[in-house]
Amino acid sequence: VCPANIGLAGFSSAELRTIAKGLRQNPVAGPRVVACRTDLSAFTYDGEKQALLSVCQEEGITLLATDPLGRGAAQAGGTSEEGLATMMKLLELIGTFEGNHTVAQVALNWLVCKSALPMLATSDARSAWEGCGGMGWRLDDNQIAILDEKASSLLNS
Repeated sequence: VCPANIGLAGFSSAELRTIAKGLRQNPVAGPRVVACRTDLSAFTYDGEKQALLSVCQEEGITLLATDPLGRGAAQAGGTSEEGLATMMKLLELIGTFEGNHTVAQVALNWLVCKSALPMLATSDARSAWEGCGGMGWRLDDNQIAILDEKASSLLNS
């Protein structure tokens, strides 16, 4: 018996669209894709991540955003130190404006506003509670647009 739902990881936006469409056209033959896991953060928001997020939104698939704080991107050196510093300052500024939220909380809220589900990897209860502070409020459309613009240009800086 085939499971009713599955989650996928490691597929491009085009591959995910093809798989989801194929399963949707023949629901008796297979499961439905309900989740897709990828590294996604304000520090890794390139064209392919944007396309993958769009496919997920169109297909009703939850995007599980691993590395939601972009630690892997910062360590990999995919962006300039100046670009990273600028993004950190922007997140900090928005956090202060929105009620003294931390950089991490603003970054997590941005992902939620993008319809992604941030997956925090921590063994520290305090860090988990801090992450929860990114929920229960929402960035406004202008703040999201500013972060989108900066995030999109970050990998090119």
